[in-house]
Amino acid sequence: MIAAFVEAINDLTLPCSLTLVIPGVAASLAARARAVAVALSAFGGMAAIGWLRVTDQIPANLTVWVAAGVGFLVLISFGALYSVGTRTAQRVTAGAVIGAAAAAIWTPCVGEELGVILNQGPDDPLGVLLPFIAFIAGISLVALAIALARVAIEPPARVSQVLSITGTATGVAVALLLGSGLHTDVVARLVIWSL
Repeated sequence: MIAAFVEAINDLTLPCSLTLVIPGVAASLAARARAVAVALSAFGGMAAIGWLRVTDQIPANLTVWVAAGVGFLVLISFGALYSVGTRTAQRVTAGAVIGAAAAAIWTPCVGEELGVILNQGPDDPLGVLLPFIAFIAGISLVALAIALARVAIEPPARVSQVLSITGTATGVAVALLLGSGLHTDVVARLVIWSL
């Protein structure tokens, strides 16, 4: 498990990992309240949907209509994170949707540990569960660190608003890529750049 966590941290700089890192970071930035809860729920969504994909329990590719629907849900989720009036449960749900969407479009950069997880996943879903969660935890570290920093530092209202706008704008871009179906081209280019 520790090896999978460390491999994920090393993979943070790889372009193909950005399909997980960017939505998680955007969610942490967009959250105007409960940023840590949002980051943790995004991690949960990534881990759940990622594990289902790795173990072949759900399809690896999104159809055009599913991608459009997921893009719409991501758009709504970032709107909920940015809104001041959103309740905690709604923020947590929004974070989980964003994390799940990121995992749904992710094409892994296969290192040694993740390669083992991907190879064993279909035959031993429970056996790869903890190592996969450790891997996603490593990938989610940046989003969680940003959320913790926002809580610890408590930036002035103006700075916090700029951070939220930045995260929301990034999230809207992700939602539009998903909804338009262009995410497959972007993910493919990121994977090529990672090689």
